[in-house]
Amino acid sequence: SDTLLVTVHNVAPTVEAGPNQEASEGAIFTLAASFSDPAAADTHTATINWGDGTPVVPGAVTQSPTGNGGTVTGSHVYADNDTYTVTVTVTDDDGDSSSETLLVTVTNVAPTIDAGADRQVDEASTLNLTSSFDDPGTTDTHTATIDWGDGTPVVPGTVTQSPTGTGSTVTGSHVYADNGTYTVTVIVTDDDGGSGSDTLL
Repeated sequence: SDTLLVTVHNVAPTVEAGPNQEASEGAIFTLAASFSDPAAADTHTATINWGDGTPVVPGAVTQSPTGNGGTVTGSHVYADNDTYTVTVTVTDDDGDSSSETLLVTVTNVAPTIDAGADRQVDEASTLNLTSSFDDPGTTDTHTATIDWGDGTPVVPGTVTQSPTGTGSTVTGSHVYADNGTYTVTVIVTDDDGGSGSDTLL
């Protein structure tokens, strides 16, 4: 009898990264991609490149119970606003892979300010003020102003940046020339133009 050999070539999986998406800096962004593979017996691994210079990470693969594909999920926090190209790569157990990309547009979030509790001070004495602010954009830089509320010029505040984006401070000092009740306004602006303010008496 005659025999013949049939060589079956592997086919790489096909990835569907999904539509372009939006996120806010400092918030958890969740990605859900899908893939298909004509070989129901293949198993798969995946990686996600978030496009912001952070290391490429494994994606969580859920294989379809019928074979022929599955899903890839992952989550990430973007430290700054920008548009990022996310690349999802799926590799089968024969070493063949394919990739697809989507764009994530990350929007800026303005800092939030806590000017502090209302204060009392004697006229002609120095008032030292420390206010705090948070910004989920951990790579943002900031400037600040203080309006002392007594008609004197608005002045820059001294900003001490926290590397975590929380617990940064604005400090300043002022001498009031006369007794009264004054509304002090502290404004913090990030390097993308987002600003927040708070007041104290």
